[in-house]
Amino acid sequence: MRVTVTPLPLSGTIDAIPSKSYAHRYLICAALADGRSVIECGRFSDDILATVRCISALGASVDCLPGRFAVYPPANGGLRATAEFDCGESGSTLRFLAPVVSAVGGGTFRMSGRLADRPMDALNKALAEHGATVDKRGNSLVYGGKMTGGEFRIPGDVSSQFISGLLMALPLVGGERVKVTTPLSSAPYVDITADAMSRFGVRVRRGDCFFEVSPDAHYKKADLAVPGDWSNAAFWLASGVKVAGLDPDDAQGDRAILDILSRMGADVRTDADGIEAVFPDGSNGIELDAENIPDLAPVAAVLAARAKGVTRIYNAARLREKESDRISSISAMLTAFGTEHSVTGDGLVIYGRGGRLKGGCTVDSLNDHRIVMAAAVGAVYADGPVVIDGAEAVAKSYPCFWDDYKKLGGKIDVQYAGR
Repeated sequence: MRVTVTPLPLSGTIDAIPSKSYAHRYLICAALADGRSVIECGRFSDDILATVRCISALGASVDCLPGRFAVYPPANGGLRATAEFDCGESGSTLRFLAPVVSAVGGGTFRMSGRLADRPMDALNKALAEHGATVDKRGNSLVYGGKMTGGEFRIPGDVSSQFISGLLMALPLVGGERVKVTTPLSSAPYVDITADAMSRFGVRVRRGDCFFEVSPDAHYKKADLAVPGDWSNAAFWLASGVKVAGLDPDDAQGDRAILDILSRMGADVRTDADGIEAVFPDGSNGIELDAENIPDLAPVAAVLAARAKGVTRIYNAARLREKESDRISSISAMLTAFGTEHSVTGDGLVIYGRGGRLKGGCTVDSLNDHRIVMAAAVGAVYADGPVVIDGAEAVAKSYPCFWDDYKKLGGKIDVQYAGR
């Protein structure tokens, strides 16, 4: 799908979509609980539906109702071993559920897109050390044996999702701890996991380089609403749109977009209707440590491109292992917009000149949802039309993105392949 965006300002107020990070965790905890849970989630993305498919394969019954999921765990805790799990391109689904599936006897995960190439070795090694077997067969991972409890040792600088997955599985194997052997990156995502588990009755205790779950911990049913998503709201906030339904005090690390906008010169305003950012005197470059907020790097790069001065994004090497090699895809997007920049070992240096970005260009999304949305933000500030190839990639996290874009005043022309 190819979208041509005519540069126009966006305005108005938009409701934040439900947090994909919280939705994954709530659904998994609900599937492991002691009774029916209802999860309010007004919009579903491809990744969220991948988790729904997989917990259903695990034995939970899930009713997809308007605006919510009703999750019924299997009777008497009868989680299903040796099932097949279609996790699509969702790294969260795979990494969260691989330990859970290993704890109940194994199964086969089918992977799509770049997911089969994304790192799993550290997690698989930790599972194997506790009795699980792992066999990679093309685009499938086959888990066998049965994982035992105890202390799991895992590096913290590859993916925080490994730690989250192990924590969610610990109540199934008698608790114990996850020992983090290297500095923890993306720590706020583990905070989200601990928060989600606590809402289902499982307390995670954090110590010096470890996380513990009590041996007698078990999940309890809960009815919860998924909070608004800061990661996707960041694209609207960067476009001058007011966003409603965000909690500045929740565990999502990507609420740091407010600090980024403020440091770049925005007046961040909060009232009863939502949050917005206004740049009364233009914007300036900043130093941005992306270690804990990798998903904000694409939109931060666009903000940097239209700012005046140098922005350095660093501690972002893990972006190379996202849906695309995200450092390379951000670089290609900046080149299309005519923005001078350089790629470093762990990020980018962007030389913003202020003013409008170069239009009349094409941005290839490389099947990366966040590159699509970042390019759409860039198009707001371009001096001519911007073509985005592979614009359907937004379905991974925000299927109605283009509908919302139009509601806010955006003008787009959509072309489908073969037409």
